Amino acid sequence: MLGNKFMVSYFHMALLALIIGDYKKKSNVTIFKIILLSIYSVMICRIADTTTGVLGIIFMLFFWFVANQKPNIYKLLSNPIVIISFFVGSNAIFLLSNIIINNSVISNFLLEHSHTDTLLSGRLPMYKIVMNAISTNWVWGYGINYDIVQATLSFGNAQNGLLKMILDYGVVGTVAFIMIIFFAFKKSRGSCQGRVNVGIISFIYGMLFCSLVEINLDALFFLFLALAAGNQKIMQGEMAGANIIAYKI
Repeated sequence: MLGNKFMVSYFHMALLALIIGDYKKKSNVTIFKIILLSIYSVMICRIADTTTGVLGIIFMLFFWFVANQKPNIYKLLSNPIVIISFFVGSNAIFLLSNIIINNSVISNFLLEHSHTDTLLSGRLPMYKIVMNAISTNWVWGYGINYDIVQATLSFGNAQNGLLKMILDYGVVGTVAFIMIIFFAFKKSRGSCQGRVNVGIISFIYGMLFCSLVEINLDALFFLFLALAAGNQKIMQGEMAGANIIAYKI
């Protein structure tokens, strides 16, 4: 797949999500596909020199493992309140504390695999510029693609999905985004005993995780939110089909 290295990573994550979504227990063929695609995707991300994609794929695989081993935890994680709490809470920890910078193990790993200091310390001035801009117009924001970071430093952007959203759309737009997540998963959980396609939700969590250090909450993310909302119709159709077959038998 050709394109921006980050988009290549996210499309690999999306493809992995679709294959994970087809997984049924004891399906060795699907497991083989997941493992093979994961190895291939990690190799592509390493060649493209994007650590974010590697971490996103690993995060999705971990989520898939937990979902299959701990159904109750998976059901909890598919709750829209938990998803929103993960998004807001992880950003609060990342942006409002020095937990990443002060942890030598984490920082050394990220610096080693980014080949530059811009993944951590180089981002701090960008965060500061964005936060200062947000503080003067936090309700409505400055409009789409406001480039205060580039105008100040001659390069760069907000480097964080939540900051970018508040900068562009303000708290009003950010709340609207959160409500879209809430209703997409609430609608999906409203049917079929609260089941949500594991591939869809693993991609959502993976993208939210990657958004800590990248701007990626765009069209592909909203596509999977739409799939999550449509999950109700799909499962209702499957159950209706199964009932018809059972009735005929």
